[in-house]
Amino acid sequence: MIRVLKLCVCASFLSAILAVTTVHAPGGQHPDAHIDGFVLKSVFLHSNEANPAELHRRVLRFDDNPHLENLEAHNQRRSRLALPQFSGLLNSKQRVIAMAKLNLLAYDIDLDVENFYSDDVMAEVYKEKDSIFGDAVTDRSTEQEQIRMIYEAILDEVESPAPSLENVYRPENTQLTDGVVVSTGIGVAGLEFARGNVTVMVFRGTVTDGDNANIYNWEHDWVVDKMSDRMKTIWTDEAKLSWDDEMEGRSKKSTTLSVGFICTYNAFNAGLGEDLATASPETSLEQAKATGYWEITKAIADELHVQLAGSGDSLLFTGHSQGGTRAALASMYMDKKGNSYDAITFAATGPQCMARLMHSDADLVQDVDPFKQHPQITEYVHVLDPWGQALGLEVGNECRYGVGNIEASRAYKYCRKTWGYPGPYLWFNEGADALAAGDLTLQDKDVANAFTQCRYFTHYMQTMLQDLEAAGTLKDDGTTADGCNLASVADLADVDGLCPDPEHTRCKDALAVWIIIAAAVGGFVLLLCCCCCCYCLRRRRKKKVVEGTQIQSLREVREG
Repeated sequence: MIRVLKLCVCASFLSAILAVTTVHAPGGQHPDAHIDGFVLKSVFLHSNEANPAELHRRVLRFDDNPHLENLEAHNQRRSRLALPQFSGLLNSKQRVIAMAKLNLLAYDIDLDVENFYSDDVMAEVYKEKDSIFGDAVTDRSTEQEQIRMIYEAILDEVESPAPSLENVYRPENTQLTDGVVVSTGIGVAGLEFARGNVTVMVFRGTVTDGDNANIYNWEHDWVVDKMSDRMKTIWTDEAKLSWDDEMEGRSKKSTTLSVGFICTYNAFNAGLGEDLATASPETSLEQAKATGYWEITKAIADELHVQLAGSGDSLLFTGHSQGGTRAALASMYMDKKGNSYDAITFAATGPQCMARLMHSDADLVQDVDPFKQHPQITEYVHVLDPWGQALGLEVGNECRYGVGNIEASRAYKYCRKTWGYPGPYLWFNEGADALAAGDLTLQDKDVANAFTQCRYFTHYMQTMLQDLEAAGTLKDDGTTADGCNLASVADLADVDGLCPDPEHTRCKDALAVWIIIAAAVGGFVLLLCCCCCCYCLRRRRKKKVVEGTQIQSLREVREG
């Protein structure tokens, strides 16, 4: 059946333009970093403090760093540390590695270390001596030390008075305007780097509750409708692995409970929409619930485009995971406005279908074109990454790695333990706490832990950087040894059903069924209550009759 895409019902309020307030931070008070010649220029942050604040672009000043006055000469002095120069317009191995490093640094190191996978998740990995940092790492604290060392190793490439990104998202004693302090709870966060005539906007991946709410809105219909089939295709067609009886058995697992929770949960409707609307005065509550972070993403892209207009400089968008999809959408947004900017993404969750339909029933088709291929976007992803591969479809070049000798890899060893389970079942178990079900003892902890182990070996940005730097993964032109291909994109009709049907998603069907079940259960309970009431009234009436008869008999006895 030919499918007709329902256009966004929220078009009437998309005219609001989110303003960007630029704040110049005092020189010497904020960190600066130079990774392979890139200088951290500004930080995009959104506040959700009690006092409403606009999206802020905190521009870092380097008054006490004279070497920045001549970046070319500075790069020549540190040529031993810097990677070879590369073009902002042409892809290369050097460009990919540099983008991967910038994406790693986009995460808050303290949060990354603090929130690293739990002991329950990593116990088997350490027992098997399978840590990505080597068999000498056999506990979580040692792993955390290694994580911090990787950050510091990258920052060793920096030649500046204070090569640190500490508190870059939460600068101590730094106030923007009117006492409003930066927060990371709600809104898009990203770093703007510059190198010569190349500017790079790095969108951070999922960290906060607001980030989770945004991706739930993106993915819930896809997870319920398409994720299961997509995972089987990845395993058999892309990884070239056999689908065994155990996996087929797992695929029969009931998803009634998981689908019910997923389909009825919308975090923006559950309170985060109010937070986002409060933090963004230009974003209405209706708009926040419909499209989440999208207006903020557009504002950042527009700000950078205006800054670079007429300069001849190149602009690159990049990001990891959710940040990668945001980078791809920013590139698509600029493309629709007639401006071509490349995007280099890592394990992105895929913009093709979510741009057509989100869980809120909104779409982005007025701002981006998800019905055509976008060769200006290049995605790098491990073939068995369940987030980067199975949460959506790409629109640009897909460069996969990890296929060669896959059955001997740690990714295969751990990912095969959960492959085959339905997508909604995996999504629910991995996110049961966030879906308000973690305290209901409904989560299968073994499945949740195994699924997280798989992502540790495929999706974690530290692992990705190691894999991409490994000999044989990348060619000099930036393609992978396993090959890069331009993604297939469904047109408006989507006759092959690549994306969820906007008129007939499984969530809508499930919700209708749950309403019917609830109504039936409610009706049954009401009927039962009525029956109980009638029974009680009848018993009471019968008791009164009996008591009346007994009283009458007693009277007769007394009168006799």
